[in-house]
Amino acid sequence: MDLEGKGCVVLASDAETIGDIKTSLSLLKMSVRGGTTVPAAKAELLNDPAPVIILVEEDLRGKTGAGRELAESLQGHPTLSGVPVCRLVTDLEGLAEEALFATAFKVPVEFPTFTREVKKFLLEGGAVSAPSDSAPSDSASAVAVSEVPSGQLTEEAQPEASAPVTPTEPEEVVPPFQESAVVASGISGEKRSEESSEKGAVGHRLLNRRLLVAYGIQLAVLDALERDSEFLSASLEELPGLVTQATERIAQEFDLSEVLERQQAG
Repeated sequence: MDLEGKGCVVLASDAETIGDIKTSLSLLKMSVRGGTTVPAAKAELLNDPAPVIILVEEDLRGKTGAGRELAESLQGHPTLSGVPVCRLVTDLEGLAEEALFATAFKVPVEFPTFTREVKKFLLEGGAVSAPSDSAPSDSASAVAVSEVPSGQLTEEAQPEASAPVTPTEPEEVVPPFQESAVVASGISGEKRSEESSEKGAVGHRLLNRRLLVAYGIQLAVLDALERDSEFLSASLEELPGLVTQATERIAQEFDLSEVLERQQAG
């Protein structure tokens, strides 16, 4: 499956998580939108591009079982029932499988692990019944996806707060898994600026341009090594040299402008 332009809808308890996922999946050229309430996320299911994956937190602030409610509402839907619904959880260890959810991904988002895991899931058949290119346009084809009394999702049922999350780029930030740590790339533990907060940036956990480029290269290197027969058959002593060679080659060929354009477009 070519993931470029494919849709992803996220239901999460805060806009920061949605923003992190948007940044992570921008490396796959996917279109990510979402909401922090069930009605907002359901409304996003009507928008283009149609989702090939839906990511949900099971519990939202003030609403237990919200993700389960959304997943259950999609069962039997004519176009969305085949779209995999995946849980966003803080701990994967000991997590029991459930038929309602296709798999689970860990949050807060860790780069580039999250990108790779979503890509692997989708390319290995996660989106087994991707929806048609056009989203449902009338209430008859959108049964069981809404909280309105009739049980239908219509254009009128979309909440005003359902616009796609479009985080702005912070000046200098640290990644989500090192919020208070010293970053070796030279961003030496700088605290989030008040200016960033005043601008309403979603993003005290979003990536700056330098880190986004680094993660893009790292992701490309890992993908290349997975297909490299020499690397797969090499001894442990030979691995550092092969990794260095692959990194240098890919870094020289890396399309920097494309990554930055996608981030600016987001």
